[in-house]
Amino acid sequence: MLASQRGLTLIEMMITVVILGIVLAIAVPNLMSFVNTTRVKSVTENMAQDLIMARSEAIRNNSPIYLNVQSSCYGMSARGAHCNCTVTDISSSAYCEVKQVSTSAVSLSPTSGQFDRLIFDAIRGLPVSNTFGTLASTQNIAIANSTHLAQIKLTIIGGVCISSPSGTKKIGGYPNAC
Repeated sequence: MLASQRGLTLIEMMITVVILGIVLAIAVPNLMSFVNTTRVKSVTENMAQDLIMARSEAIRNNSPIYLNVQSSCYGMSARGAHCNCTVTDISSSAYCEVKQVSTSAVSLSPTSGQFDRLIFDAIRGLPVSNTFGTLASTQNIAIANSTHLAQIKLTIIGGVCISSPSGTKKIGGYPNAC
């Protein structure tokens, strides 16, 4: 008597592949949306924490911290001048030695004020202009990709707030405004 054979028939394998294809067709767009949301949220939350850290470092070291923001990166320096966050040579005087972050998946764009040339003063850690003058208003920066938008607001006393304006690019979990 012949032993029963084990395995899959061609029909069973084809049905499995079709079901897998349908599941992937449903899941991939949701996964891409999740990845895009996560990219914007992570850069936004990291930058907000870095602004708080820069303020603390300025006070702790009794030395101003200079902030440089460009469309694809941001950096901080304590060398007495603004750094360039695109410079990767650590021996360069333009290197951001306190912190340097590349944000290639999202874009950074200051929407008001002088967010790209701020200084955190050494005495109280307040954000000031590049001439050490008092800021007249809240500084705003937008962090976005093609599908999502978040904003960071830095108040004249150094408070940091994250929001995401209502609309098609809104990120859940953030208020509409600060």
